[in-house]
Amino acid sequence: MLYDLAGGGRLGGMGTGEIVYNSVIAAATCAAAVAAWRAARAASSQVELQRPRPVVIVEGNWNVENALNVEPRGFLLRNVGSSPAFDVEVSGIEGPFLQQVQYRERLTTDRIFVLTEGKGPLEAAHHRHVPGDVLDHQAALKFVQNASQTFPPQGDHKMEFFVGYSALDGRRFRTECLICFNLGFPNSRAEVVPASSWLGKETH
Repeated sequence: MLYDLAGGGRLGGMGTGEIVYNSVIAAATCAAAVAAWRAARAASSQVELQRPRPVVIVEGNWNVENALNVEPRGFLLRNVGSSPAFDVEVSGIEGPFLQQVQYRERLTTDRIFVLTEGKGPLEAAHHRHVPGDVLDHQAALKFVQNASQTFPPQGDHKMEFFVGYSALDGRRFRTECLICFNLGFPNSRAEVVPASSWLGKETH
């Protein structure tokens, strides 16, 4: 139905009031759809968090000045999650350049087939790659001690690595980690901490 606009008639059978009303309904419908989508996404995330999964943490804390260190000499791996962790991998770590030997040491760790949840920490086997390929049972301790000697006493010194592992359902997780050095007198130490959270991120 078309009327003359100058005469205040109707255009296309719809008045101004109806247009405004329909616009409000459309906006409300869009807002409701967005709210429903957000609620569904939040619910999905909550369900995902509640699914059984492993959470592997790496414990390491060394006195870098004490050659007779009686503390744990390597990384202790612990699964604090709710299901076993499989194919646990600690990435290789390359140390700083050592002027005295003109070489960068490298620390590698054996893979662990399964790490059961709720058990005590497991000390992994480490290999310190140095000139002449000399290995010893204090590989991690010697590695952080040698690295600490290249850093100045002041400043924030860190070395990066990651721990990766799989859940029973095939999901793979990766946690970025740091070895942080505190070289202040009289108790110089190195400690493993997560870069953000021990929950890590699902990679696939």
